[in-house]
Amino acid sequence: MCLETRSNDGFQRQRAATFLLGRRAEPWIAPFLVALIGEYVIEILDDLDSGLSGPVLTIVAEWAAENPDYWRLTRQRVASYWDAYYRHGYTRRDYVGFRLAERIEAAIKDGMRHSCAP
Repeated sequence: MCLETRSNDGFQRQRAATFLLGRRAEPWIAPFLVALIGEYVIEILDDLDSGLSGPVLTIVAEWAAENPDYWRLTRQRVASYWDAYYRHGYTRRDYVGFRLAERIEAAIKDGMRHSCAP
């Protein structure tokens, strides 16, 4: 199912994302979910926004923290797709891609606080 998140069919990518979000949080799903955050299909982003919480959010944040270059590239893609396709319909604050990125950033910072605690 992870490979289907990379399909050229957006509906197939959306089904795969929904499937992964409904599974037990396993570290190997994180890069596939992060890749979807950096895409332009807003319906997939909405599904991720609804489903990215709890243990899944934790594994995604941990993976993003361990792969800062890819996470930085993903955030740049979010900004580029917002600018190209959604700028006229959404402010940066209202665009789901930025909300997802902010949630992951907050989870990264929260994880760092907990790992530094005595």
